[in-house]
Amino acid sequence: HAQIDPATVVEIGEALYEAVKDNQPVINTAVDWAGAVPKGVTDWTKLENWKGPAQSDSYYVEFKNGLGKKLTKFAWQFVWKYGGDMNGVGKYVTQAGVDIDTAYAYLSEHLDVEIKSLKPVNYGTS
Repeated sequence: HAQIDPATVVEIGEALYEAVKDNQPVINTAVDWAGAVPKGVTDWTKLENWKGPAQSDSYYVEFKNGLGKKLTKFAWQFVWKYGGDMNGVGKYVTQAGVDIDTAYAYLSEHLDVEIKSLKPVNYGTS
Protein backbone atom coordinates (compact mmCIF):
# COMPACT_ATOMS: atom_id res chain seq x y z
CA HIS A 1 0.00 0.00 0.00
CA ALA A 2 1.59 3.26 -1.13
CA GLN A 3 2.13 6.06 1.35
CA ILE A 4 0.13 9.18 0.52
CA ASP A 5 2.09 12.41 0.08
CA PRO A 6 -0.19 15.48 -0.31
CA ALA A 7 2.80 17.72 -1.17
CA THR A 8 3.61 15.67 -4.30
CA VAL A 9 0.98 15.95 -7.05
CA VAL A 10 0.75 13.15 -9.62
CA GLU A 11 -1.33 12.57 -12.74
CA ILE A 12 -4.07 9.96 -12.91
CA GLY A 13 -6.35 9.08 -15.81
CA GLU A 14 -5.30 9.06 -19.45
CA ALA A 15 -2.12 10.83 -20.56
CA LEU A 16 -3.13 10.70 -24.25
CA TYR A 17 -6.47 9.96 -25.89
CA GLU A 18 -8.40 10.55 -29.11
CA ALA A 19 -11.20 13.12 -29.10
CA VAL A 20 -11.99 13.07 -32.83
CA LYS A 21 -11.19 10.22 -35.24
CA ASP A 22 -12.08 10.27 -38.95
CA ASN A 23 -14.15 13.45 -38.53
CA GLN A 24 -16.31 12.03 -35.69
CA PRO A 25 -16.16 12.65 -31.92
CA VAL A 26 -14.96 9.45 -30.22
CA ILE A 27 -14.30 10.75 -26.71
CA ASN A 28 -15.44 8.48 -23.88
CA THR A 29 -15.82 10.70 -20.82
CA ALA A 30 -15.89 7.66 -18.53
CA VAL A 31 -12.19 7.03 -19.19
CA ASP A 32 -10.85 9.91 -21.32
CA TRP A 33 -9.84 12.43 -18.66
CA ALA A 34 -6.90 13.37 -16.44
CA GLY A 35 -6.54 14.38 -12.82
CA ALA A 36 -3.99 15.77 -10.39
CA VAL A 37 -4.07 14.09 -6.97
CA PRO A 38 -1.68 13.41 -4.06
CA LYS A 39 1.07 10.84 -4.66
CA GLY A 40 -0.16 7.45 -3.47
CA VAL A 41 -3.80 8.06 -4.48
CA THR A 42 -4.94 6.12 -7.55
CA ASP A 43 -8.71 6.54 -7.11
CA TRP A 44 -9.92 10.15 -7.07
CA THR A 45 -13.17 9.12 -5.33
CA LYS A 46 -11.13 8.53 -2.16
CA LEU A 47 -10.79 12.33 -1.87
CA GLU A 48 -13.60 14.48 -0.46
CA ASN A 49 -15.39 17.80 -1.09
CA TRP A 50 -15.25 17.82 -4.91
CA LYS A 51 -16.89 20.80 -6.61
CA GLY A 52 -18.11 21.20 -10.17
CA PRO A 53 -17.93 20.23 -12.87
CA ALA A 54 -16.62 23.61 -13.97
CA GLN A 55 -16.41 24.68 -17.60
CA SER A 56 -14.18 27.13 -19.47
CA ASP A 57 -15.15 29.53 -22.21
CA SER A 58 -15.42 27.98 -25.69
CA TYR A 59 -12.36 27.71 -27.93
CA TYR A 60 -12.05 26.71 -31.55
CA VAL A 61 -9.60 26.06 -34.36
CA GLU A 62 -10.87 26.60 -37.88
CA PHE A 63 -9.19 26.26 -41.26
CA LYS A 64 -10.48 27.98 -44.41
CA ASN A 65 -9.27 27.88 -47.98
CA GLY A 66 -8.16 30.93 -49.98
CA LEU A 67 -11.79 31.67 -50.94
CA GLY A 68 -12.90 31.75 -47.30
CA LYS A 69 -14.71 28.37 -47.38
CA LYS A 70 -14.55 26.54 -44.04
CA LEU A 71 -12.61 23.28 -44.46
CA THR A 72 -12.38 22.06 -40.86
CA LYS A 73 -13.45 23.27 -37.43
CA PHE A 74 -12.93 21.89 -33.96
CA ALA A 75 -14.68 23.69 -31.07
CA TRP A 76 -14.56 22.71 -27.40
CA GLN A 77 -14.66 23.74 -23.74
CA PHE A 78 -12.43 22.45 -20.99
CA VAL A 79 -14.33 20.74 -18.15
CA TRP A 80 -13.12 19.56 -14.74
CA LYS A 81 -13.99 18.87 -11.12
CA TYR A 82 -11.94 20.73 -8.52
CA GLY A 83 -11.33 21.30 -4.83
CA GLY A 84 -11.02 17.69 -3.75
CA ASP A 85 -9.03 17.25 -0.55
CA MET A 86 -7.68 14.48 1.67
CA ASN A 87 -8.68 14.99 5.30
CA GLY A 88 -8.87 18.75 4.68
CA VAL A 89 -5.43 18.92 3.03
CA GLY A 90 -4.86 20.09 -0.53
CA LYS A 91 -7.09 21.18 -3.40
CA TYR A 92 -6.92 18.74 -6.30
CA VAL A 93 -8.43 18.38 -9.80
CA THR A 94 -10.04 15.39 -11.50
CA GLN A 95 -12.02 14.41 -14.58
CA ALA A 96 -10.33 17.21 -16.51
CA GLY A 97 -10.92 16.96 -20.23
CA VAL A 98 -12.78 18.45 -23.16
CA ASP A 99 -16.44 18.76 -24.04
CA ILE A 100 -16.70 18.86 -27.85
CA ASP A 101 -19.03 21.42 -29.42
CA THR A 102 -18.12 20.93 -33.09
CA ALA A 103 -16.06 18.44 -35.08
CA TYR A 104 -16.51 19.42 -38.75
CA ALA A 105 -14.62 18.49 -41.88
CA TYR A 106 -15.60 19.32 -45.46
CA LEU A 107 -15.89 16.29 -47.77
CA SER A 108 -12.34 16.71 -49.10
CA GLU A 109 -10.82 17.14 -45.62
CA HIS A 110 -9.88 14.90 -42.68
CA LEU A 111 -10.04 15.82 -38.96
CA ASP A 112 -8.37 13.90 -36.11
CA VAL A 113 -7.83 15.40 -32.64
CA GLU A 114 -5.71 13.92 -29.85
CA ILE A 115 -5.69 15.25 -26.29
CA LYS A 116 -2.47 15.12 -24.29
CA SER A 117 -2.41 15.73 -20.56
CA LEU A 118 0.57 17.61 -19.21
CA LYS A 119 2.41 16.85 -15.99
CA PRO A 120 0.52 18.42 -13.07
CA VAL A 121 2.00 21.42 -11.28
CA ASN A 122 1.72 22.04 -7.53
CA TYR A 123 0.91 25.74 -7.14
CA GLY A 124 1.83 25.77 -3.47
CA THR A 125 0.39 25.16 -0.06
CA SER A 126 -2.51 26.86 1.65
